[in-house]
Amino acid sequence: MSFMIKYFGKYAVALVLVIGLYGCGGEGEENKQAGSGNNTSTTMISVATAERAPLRYWIETVGVLESINSPRIAAEVSGKITEILVKSGESVSADEVLLIVESSNLKLQEKAAKAELKQLSVMIENEARRVKRLTDLDKKNYVSKSGLDDARAKLASYRAQSEAARANLSLAKDQLARTEIKAPFDAKIDSRLVSVGDYLRPGTPVFTLAETDRLQARLPVPEIAGGKLKSGQLVEITIATDTDNVVTSKIREIQPMITAGARSLILLADVTAANNRYPGATVRARVLIGENPDAVLVPAISIVRRPAGDVVYLIFANRAEQQVVQRGQSRAGKIEVLSGLDGSEMIATDGAGFLTDGASVRIAK
Repeated sequence: MSFMIKYFGKYAVALVLVIGLYGCGGEGEENKQAGSGNNTSTTMISVATAERAPLRYWIETVGVLESINSPRIAAEVSGKITEILVKSGESVSADEVLLIVESSNLKLQEKAAKAELKQLSVMIENEARRVKRLTDLDKKNYVSKSGLDDARAKLASYRAQSEAARANLSLAKDQLARTEIKAPFDAKIDSRLVSVGDYLRPGTPVFTLAETDRLQARLPVPEIAGGKLKSGQLVEITIATDTDNVVTSKIREIQPMITAGARSLILLADVTAANNRYPGATVRARVLIGENPDAVLVPAISIVRRPAGDVVYLIFANRAEQQVVQRGQSRAGKIEVLSGLDGSEMIATDGAGFLTDGASVRIAK
C-alpha cells in the first residue's frame, strides 16, 4: 500500500506543476492582448457644425394678471342698508344700482328744502311789487328815501335766502341720489363686504370691483436688469388659465420704486381681455432686452466642463482637439458661444463628455 502511494504521488506532483505553468502562461498572453487593445482605443461620437444665426436676448419672469381698475366702492351717505342687488362674481354695467341705503330722512330734507324755496319765492314776489310801488311814489316825493331803501334791502335779503334754499335743495337731491350705490364702469363684483341691515357711514367699503375689459400683467424683474429695460420693449406672456395662447404686448410702464423685499423692479404690460383670462391668474413672461443678428450657436450637449473651463472638441481627421469657449444664452437646445469659435467648425456632440484633448475618435454613421 505504501508503495502505491509513493508511485502515484510522483505523478500527482508533476501534474500540478504542469497545470500551474499553463495557467501562468495563458494569463500573460491575455495581458499582452489587453495592453495592445488599450493602446489603439477610439471613441465613437456624433458631430455637428457650429452655425451663425440671429439670437434674441430675453429676461424671463413670473408675475400676476390684474385689473387695471379694481376699486373698493364705499358708501357716501349714512344710513342702514335696505337692499343688496348683486352677488360676488356677477357682471355689472356702468351706472347699474348695486345697493340701496335707507333714504327716508333725506327725502324729508328734500321736501323741507322745496317748501322753503317756495315760501321765499312768494316773499320775493310780494317784496318786488312793494319796491316797485315805493319807487313810483318816490318819483312823486310821496315816500321817504329810507322807506324805499329798506324795501330794497329786504328784497335783496329774500333773494339771497332763496339762493341758499336752492343750494340746500340741490344738496338734498344729491344726497338722496347717493343712497343708491352704482357701478362706476363695466366690471365684475370681486367681493361683497356688507350685508342687509348694516349701518353705513361715509367711507365704509361695500364692494370690491374688478374691471375685466382692461387687464395688465404685473411683472417683477431683478433690479440688476434695470439698465436694460425701457418702455415699449416687447413682452411675450403666457397666462396660467389660457396656456393655448401667447399674448404679445409691450412694457407700458416701469414703476419707479424697487420693492423692498424682493429687490425687484415692477413692469406693467397691457393684456387684451378674453375668455379664461382672470384677474389674479399667474403669468409667465419674457421681456426682449437685446438682439444679436449673427450669433455663433452650438448644440448644448457639445459643451462640457473641464479644468480649463467650458470646452468643445473640434474634430480634425478622426482626432479631437480641445477648444476653450465662453458660453452665452441658451435657446431651444442650443447655446450661444461668445468667444472661441467662428461659426464653421465641426465639433463633437454625443460622446463629447468622454473625450480628452488629442483623443482618437470615430464618427458614427
